[in-house]
Amino acid sequence: MAATFELEILTPEARVFSGAAQALLAPGETGYLGVLAHHAPMLVALTVGRLEAHAADGPRHYFVTTGGFLYVAENRAVILAEAIERGDDIDLEEATQVAEAARRDFAASVGADRERTRVALAYAQARCAVARAARDAAARTH
Repeated sequence: MAATFELEILTPEARVFSGAAQALLAPGETGYLGVLAHHAPMLVALTVGRLEAHAADGPRHYFVTTGGFLYVAENRAVILAEAIERGDDIDLEEATQVAEAARRDFAASVGADRERTRVALAYAQARCAVARAARDAAARTH
């Protein structure tokens, strides 16, 4: 069995995940980063993107986050997320339509509005990717 660490994923509203994990993939501001058991201590700002937790008991959990922080120390990782959405809860068809609208908005944006539409597009694309990953994982287990 692979070595594990304790993982908690929290938002201001709820505890989204709590348990033993084998691995974590998180969207850091400078790129995606991975966490395994006994990782060196760190504090990292998170950005919009896909969050993937490999639970110790086997299943992978997929989330999309708008940002927050990842703290790792003493074989424990804690994510404090501004907002997070489970991949299983995302309607892929609706997410795809929103992503297409976000692409159009970004293409038409200028000036100060461009950054806002870029972030909206990144979030919409991440929602689609997370929904597909969750759907594919569910299909493999059935």
